[in-house]
Amino acid sequence: MKFLKKSICELNIKQSLIIYFVYIFVISVLSAIYAHLSILKFGLADMNNNIILTSLQFDFGALIQNIVDDNDFFQIRTENKIKYYLFKSPLLAIILSLIIKISQNIYFIFILKNIITFSILFMSLFISLKKNFKVYAFLSILIIFLSNPYNTHVSLNIFFEDNLICLLIPSLFVLLICDNNKRFFIISLILFFLYLSKSSMLILTLILPFIIFYIEKNKKILKFLPALGVIIAILLWGLYGYNKTGRFPFGGSVITSNSEALHNVVLNKKFLDYYPYKSVDLIPNDKRIPKTLTNEWEVFDYYDKKNQEYLKRNFHLYLKGIFVKIKFILFNIYKDSTFPDENNNFNNKFMPSYLFNKVIFNLAIFIFVLKLYEITKSRKIQNKTNYYKIDIYFIVIMVLSLMPHIIAWATAKHLVAAQQICLIYLMLKFFKKLDKGVKIEKE
Repeated sequence: MKFLKKSICELNIKQSLIIYFVYIFVISVLSAIYAHLSILKFGLADMNNNIILTSLQFDFGALIQNIVDDNDFFQIRTENKIKYYLFKSPLLAIILSLIIKISQNIYFIFILKNIITFSILFMSLFISLKKNFKVYAFLSILIIFLSNPYNTHVSLNIFFEDNLICLLIPSLFVLLICDNNKRFFIISLILFFLYLSKSSMLILTLILPFIIFYIEKNKKILKFLPALGVIIAILLWGLYGYNKTGRFPFGGSVITSNSEALHNVVLNKKFLDYYPYKSVDLIPNDKRIPKTLTNEWEVFDYYDKKNQEYLKRNFHLYLKGIFVKIKFILFNIYKDSTFPDENNNFNNKFMPSYLFNKVIFNLAIFIFVLKLYEITKSRKIQNKTNYYKIDIYFIVIMVLSLMPHIIAWATAKHLVAAQQICLIYLMLKFFKKLDKGVKIEKE
């Protein structure tokens, strides 16, 4: 018990490494179990436990195959056999490809990917909590992060980009609220990776550096680093796109599949007949494109024009969808995005993991509202921005990370990152009350 009540900064290197390796051992065991379950469900490996790339979901199979075989980031899609270089964000595909080049063993792939991502979370929490929190607070957050089966499923998988985002965004949050100048180097790296992870991270990565610059009053040079990380990511991906396609991808065209996805899903008149409980992949639409289109930018422009025309005529339907998405984000506790069973029934069963997430999510919002009231009424605190830094960064990251899913659409896996932030926010508030000597930030 004495060990648990120690301050984290009192741990020696040996004790810190023991905690880390025990944590990584747990992550490795969970990863191996999850890999085995994935093999059984998706036929993801052959008899020698080597990965079958064609079994990878969400358009990653052919893309990773081309990277592994030809060192080229592309995939061929549509009846027109168009070569797409900017259809997917690059981070997950590159990580998996590099691991596969080391070994194609499915267990090795899952374990190494998760050691990398969970180590980032571990390091971020350790740096953030080291100065002002005790060991039991640190260990509690690590354990509770793995307590929700659905959230753990999202973070352990290799199929979709949210397995990266749901750990990178909480890591970003805890680093922002600590008082360690070295954090800016890591924050810049995380923002760099987030920009390259998924197009839904565009708003967060573009706006957050400006918020950091405003809030961090005394870090005149260091606070430029987050913006620098994003600028480098924009240039790398943009120059790659320009070299391969002749156009610089940015904004809505950061990946060229955005316009097609919006057309086929969100701006489909049958969207609300399916969303959120039926998979949007089931929405009927004609995916044929004119044979005159010969490259991915022509396809992007084709769908972008159709999207603009739709919004001019049916903006009221789009607005109606926004309220449905907000309701889903705040209150949904039933299985979403389902496919029909053999009897053509959709099993939208009650999900205890979703209920836990919604309780945490709404409780965190409620606590923030109380804090907001305190902020507006308080006259004694001169530097409110610094004093309430955890609350400010909490709501900023929440809004910026959820905004793309209100514009497009949200599923349960898209919300895990925000829900994990809420969990950390509540736990830090709790430990601050539990140990009155603790301060999250110098006041």
